[in-house]
Amino acid sequence: MSDRYAILGILSATGDLYQVPLASATTVGDPEVSPKAASSLTQTLLTSVIVCETAGAGASFSFSVVQYVDGDGDPTSELFNAYPVASGGTEIITLNLTLSPGDKLSFTKDSGALNATAFGVEMITGIGPRG
Repeated sequence: MSDRYAILGILSATGDLYQVPLASATTVGDPEVSPKAASSLTQTLLTSVIVCETAGAGASFSFSVVQYVDGDGDPTSELFNAYPVASGGTEIITLNLTLSPGDKLSFTKDSGALNATAFGVEMITGIGPRG
């Protein structure tokens, strides 16, 4: 098991800022040859998101967590909606939020020019098929 402290994602547009890696396989293979049984399971501790306004005018953003569901209808938890950032300002958001394999952090620029950076820890929590 290992932990990787990292910049999880950098984004200057609307989209997915970060997605927790999925296991490469979700079932165990044949007992004689079973490379699928060696898939890494990853969870992430999202520690902070830093958002900077870069154009000298006010801006706003929204971001949410889209939980991974194997099937239709991924549930979404909105964390910030139309959050304002002053001209030339920086917002540092401390979260300490755990994310499961496949979960996404989705970032939306509502207005203005913004850069977003996510920091956290990817934790390899086990070996084996997901599920």
